Amino acid sequence: MPIRNVQVKDKFAVTKVAENCAPLLRASVNGTYEFLARCFQRTFFVYLDNSEIIGYIVGFPNTSVKGEFWLYQVAINEKYRGRHIGSQLMEKFVNQVKADGYKRIRSHFQFVNEHSKNLHEKFGFKICGQDDRGWFAEVIF
Repeated sequence: MPIRNVQVKDKFAVTKVAENCAPLLRASVNGTYEFLARCFQRTFFVYLDNSEIIGYIVGFPNTSVKGEFWLYQVAINEKYRGRHIGSQLMEKFVNQVKADGYKRIRSHFQFVNEHSKNLHEKFGFKICGQDDRGWFAEVIF
């Protein structure tokens, strides 16, 4: 199976994928991906082509709102887009969040990021707000 949970050693490969997605995604520093891998491995998935990480999805619980989960980032290396990799990652992520008992997933993406907008809509996310950079979206189970 080309999807697996992240490992701490994946932090550099994940950073490389994120950097490939600029300017639609703001890459975090290696330390952030290492932290997310250590603390939220259960909801941090990578997609592999042979042994190369070409995409990922990561999120974490909102500790301020009971039952709410945040989708932090979805990124697919540009040359692999259009192969439903984002959909496969999102399905894995949503299923894990549901299995863990959460009732809502919230997310944020840039106004110009049509790939992200389409992916969110495919999984039932509805626009619920905006800020100066983009849309807030949520799906409630």
